[in-house]
Amino acid sequence: MNYGGSGGPLIMDRYPLTLPQSGVEWDFKNYVPQVVVINLGTNDFSTIPADRTKFISAYKELVTKVRTNYPDAHIFCCVGPMLWGSGLDSCRSYIQEVINYFNSSGDSKVYFVEFPQQDPSNGYGEDWHPNLITHRLMAEQLTSEIKQKLGW
Repeated sequence: MNYGGSGGPLIMDRYPLTLPQSGVEWDFKNYVPQVVVINLGTNDFSTIPADRTKFISAYKELVTKVRTNYPDAHIFCCVGPMLWGSGLDSCRSYIQEVINYFNSSGDSKVYFVEFPQQDPSNGYGEDWHPNLITHRLMAEQLTSEIKQKLGW
């Protein structure tokens, strides 16, 4: 779902594209990453809570598509730093359910990462989005998680 339930393209509409509105399709065989990071859900839970069944189904579809395109990649499913309260609880729970589904199906390369809620004392970027400080903290946490899982 887009922010506030607004219409427009969703991630599965944009996933195949080189850039979100380019119309140019990405060649998944041209570049094969070791790691794919998915950080979705903030807009789905920030105003109108996402429907559990629809969210989990769509998230599974995305992870399945990533796995199809990159069979050996490690997939890190993240919860961003902007959610709080019941929105955070639901987002975390739904994403963990997706990860549990893949792990219990034998795919042990799908992981969960939750970034701490952004600290107001670090400041904010545009419209309460994370600023450079928060992005640096997220990058450090994610780098540490990737190093640990991949043995780097």
